Amino acid sequence: MKAARLPPWLGAALDEMALFALVLFAATRVGHATDWDQTHGYLALRTNYWPFYVLDMEKPVWTLRLLLPVAAFAVACVTVRAWFRTKGSTRAALVAVAVSAWLFHCALAIAHLGLANAFTDTFTRTGLEYWLDAPLVKHGFLAHYPEIPGLGVHSMTHPPGLALLLAGVQAIGVRNPAAGELLCSTFAALTAFPLYGAARRLGGETAARMAVALFLFACSINAFAVLAMDTATMLFATTALYGLARVLDGELAGGVFLGVGLFAASLCNFIALVLPLTFLFLLAARWRGERPVVRALVLAVGLFFAGYALLRIGFRYHPVDAFRKCYANYKNPNLSMDVLRSKKGSKIGSPLEFVGALGLPLGALAFRSIGGGLVRLLRRQDVVVALIVLSGAAPWVLGAALGRPRGEVEHSYLLFVPMLVIATSIAATKWYSRDDRWVRWLVLPCLAAQSILVEIYLSTYW
Repeated sequence: MKAARLPPWLGAALDEMALFALVLFAATRVGHATDWDQTHGYLALRTNYWPFYVLDMEKPVWTLRLLLPVAAFAVACVTVRAWFRTKGSTRAALVAVAVSAWLFHCALAIAHLGLANAFTDTFTRTGLEYWLDAPLVKHGFLAHYPEIPGLGVHSMTHPPGLALLLAGVQAIGVRNPAAGELLCSTFAALTAFPLYGAARRLGGETAARMAVALFLFACSINAFAVLAMDTATMLFATTALYGLARVLDGELAGGVFLGVGLFAASLCNFIALVLPLTFLFLLAARWRGERPVVRALVLAVGLFFAGYALLRIGFRYHPVDAFRKCYANYKNPNLSMDVLRSKKGSKIGSPLEFVGALGLPLGALAFRSIGGGLVRLLRRQDVVVALIVLSGAAPWVLGAALGRPRGEVEHSYLLFVPMLVIATSIAATKWYSRDDRWVRWLVLPCLAAQSILVEIYLSTYW
C-alpha cells in the first residue's frame, strides 16, 4: 500500500514556512542576547524582531467576538473561490472579494477591542491622532505647519496630508469618530482595485488574481485596516504604482495616476519619497526608450512638482522646511520613541518585522522570492522577472540599510505591501508553480487563523 504523498506545492510551502519561522525565532533570540532589540519605555517590548507591539498575553477572550471574524472569513472564502473561477469580466467578483475582506477587517477590529471601542479607539487617542488635529485645519494651517499649537504627535512628525484628508472627511459631515473610522477602513479594500490593475499589467491575469487575494488577507492588512491611517498612504501609493504600470504600456493617462498618486502619498508620509526606487527597478525591467513612455513620465514628474507648487503658491506651504521641522520633532525623544531604538537592530529587525507581519506563508514565500530574484539577477537569468520581484523589496531594504530605526514598520511601511505582494505573486506563478489551491487551501486559512489569534489573545498597542 503506497503512502499518501503531499502535493509538490504544499510540501515546498511547508518547507518555506518552517525555514522562515526558524529565521524569525533565531533573530529574536539573537536580539535578546545582544540587547539589539531593547529600547526605553513601555512600547519597546522587543518589537524589532517580532511584529505587532505585543504588550502581554492576558487579554480576555469573549467567544462571540471569536465567532464574528470566523463567520466573516467563511463568507470571504466563497467570494475568493468565485474570484479565482470567474471568466471574462472580473469587476463584480473583485467588488465581492473586496467587500468580504472589508467585513473581515471590521470583524477583527471588533474581536480586538469589542463592539463599543472597535471603531473609536484609533481616532480618540488624545495627543496622537490626526482625527483630533482636523479641526485645526484653518486659514494659515499649511503656512505654519507643523508648528501649530495643539497639534498631535503624529502630525508633528509627519507631513500634513492625513490631517487634511480627515478635515475633508469632517467637512462633508462625518463628525462621529466611529463613522470616520468605518469610512477610512475602506481604504485597504479600495487598494485592491489599483493593485489588480498594476499586477495584471506587470505579471498577467493569474498573478493579478493571486495578488488581490493575498493582499486583502495579509496579516498586517488585517491588523491595521481599521486601526491605522497609513492605509490612506497605501491607497495613494498603489494608485501611483498602477499609473506607472500604464506608463510602461505607453499610456499618457498613466502619467496622471503616477504623478498625482505619488504627490498624495508623499503628502501623507515622507517615507513615500523612497517609492521611486521601486519605480526605477520596474523601468529597468521594461525600459525600451519609447517616446510615449517618456512623455508619460515627464507628465508624471510635472504633476508631482505642480502639486507642491500649488501648495507653496496658494497656501504658503514650504515642503522642505516642513520636512526639516518634522524630522527635528522625530529626533526629539519626548515626542518619538524611534530615536531610542537600536540602529544596529533595525538593520536586521525592520525587514524581518515587516515581512513577518505579512503572515507566515505569505512572508515565507516573499522571503524566498526576494532571495530567488537576487540570485537570478546575479546569474543574469530571467532578468526582467527578477527586477520586477526585487522592486517590491528595494525601498524598505534601503530604509533598513540606512539604519533608520522604526518601531512600527508593520503599519508605517504598509505602502510597500502592495508591490511586495505583487512581486510574490509573480514569483509564485513564474518560478514556484503555485496556483489558487495554494492560496485557498493553505495561505488564506493560515493568515485568517493567525490574525484571529493575535486579535483575540494578544494585547497590542495598535
